[in-house]
Amino acid sequence: MTTQQAVEQNRFRGSVRESAKIDRMPEPEALWDEEGRWAMIAENAYYRAERRGFLPGNEVEDWLAAEEEVDGQARLTAAAC
Repeated sequence: MTTQQAVEQNRFRGSVRESAKIDRMPEPEALWDEEGRWAMIAENAYYRAERRGFLPGNEVEDWLAAEEEVDGQARLTAAAC
C-alpha cells in the first residue's frame, strides 16, 4: 500500500466515523456532567487529530475546536429540553 492510499483510506474511515457520530446526539445528562463533557471533548479531539493523520502541531486547535463543538451541542440540547 502506498502512502497516498493509506492517507485516502484514513480519510474514508474518518468520514465514515464522523457521519456516524453526527446521528448520535449525547444524552443531556452527560453534557452537564463535567467528567462526561471532558470525555466527549477528548473523543472529538481524537477524531480531529485522526483526520489529519495525527500530524503534530495542532493539538491545542483540535482540543479548542472540540470544546466549541461539544459546548454548542450542549446548548442546542438544553434549548430543546
